[in-house]
Amino acid sequence: MFWMRGHGSMRSFAAESWAIYHGGTLFLGSMMVVATPQKILKKQVREWCSVAYERELGAELKKLHDSFHAWEHGKLNCFDLSDLIHHFHDDTARELYKTYVMFADDWSNLKRAVGLGLVSEQELSAELLELVRKDTKPY
Repeated sequence: MFWMRGHGSMRSFAAESWAIYHGGTLFLGSMMVVATPQKILKKQVREWCSVAYERELGAELKKLHDSFHAWEHGKLNCFDLSDLIHHFHDDTARELYKTYVMFADDWSNLKRAVGLGLVSEQELSAELLELVRKDTKPY
């Protein structure tokens, strides 16, 4: 949701050829667009979900990396490694993709990420942390 101040129609708004973003305010030609607090929180939730996805996928890739290391040192045969790669591709990575991208519910994913320790409470803004603790969706 945006509040728009200024003059001109949406046609002139869309036709403007320049934009300036400064301190939460987007200036498009003669119009000023101000992001609402809900929109800012929604953006923070999306950004933290992206961080959580990267961290969770990275942790799973680390496990796969360790399997390669075990194979290189003769602790795992090539067939077992191949099965682990197949499992990672068809199960682990796919489930994470569905969770964070395909069927993404960013609010639920953020609460899940905090619960799993992928995102610490100290990393979140005070306002977002309060909403997570209260289980109150900000939008």
